[in-house]
Amino acid sequence: MSTRAPHVTVVGGGLVGLTSALFLHEAGAAVRVIDHGPFGGGASRGNAGLVCSALLGPLAGPGAIVNALKSLPSPDSALRLHPTQLPKQLGWFVSFARACTASRYTAAQRALARLNLSTPRQIDRLAAAGGRIAPGPTLVAPFHDERLAHHFFDGLAPMREFDVQVPDRVLSGDETRALVPALTDHVRAGIHLSGEYAIDPSDLVRSLVELLTGLGVDAFDTIDGILAHGT
Repeated sequence: MSTRAPHVTVVGGGLVGLTSALFLHEAGAAVRVIDHGPFGGGASRGNAGLVCSALLGPLAGPGAIVNALKSLPSPDSALRLHPTQLPKQLGWFVSFARACTASRYTAAQRALARLNLSTPRQIDRLAAAGGRIAPGPTLVAPFHDERLAHHFFDGLAPMREFDVQVPDRVLSGDETRALVPALTDHVRAGIHLSGEYAIDPSDLVRSLVELLTGLGVDAFDTIDGILAHGT
């Protein structure tokens, strides 16, 4: 008696959707991917591609609400609140505020650290499947202000509790420029995040699209495309 492969539709053709589709296909599922635009587009191509287990900073944490309110008047702030949407978002704001405690921040860090333990294995799995993953040089964080460098360094120290490799000291400006010669003399200090690196996100998602196409995964990039196929 034969068993039919399960049919799975993945909604969203970004990095998460494409990798999910690839692993589902490997598991024997009949997969199709739908998106409203080009596969692997948007944030999947435009992010920094960082693979950095030491930077475990959940958004909700002590001081987050105050910092957010202070940033609102600035035109360069990443935070925008539309007045007409505030009543609808009130419940979310309350939940976020309740999560901004030291204990819940630490619990979120611990959960992220456990999740990150599988990162090297998953990256190797993607590379073995044919994903183009070429790690760049290890990350260096430069600072114009030595005090900020030490503040950043002190924030990394607790990560040792979660078995995360962190730097052992703050580098001088000269040491930082020796690692990254393009930096100017304005850099006074730096932190070398050894073992942390970046992947070219555009090349990775492009290779995943090529892989899935070669494997015969059905893909429709618009709702109209789905309707045209009668499904």
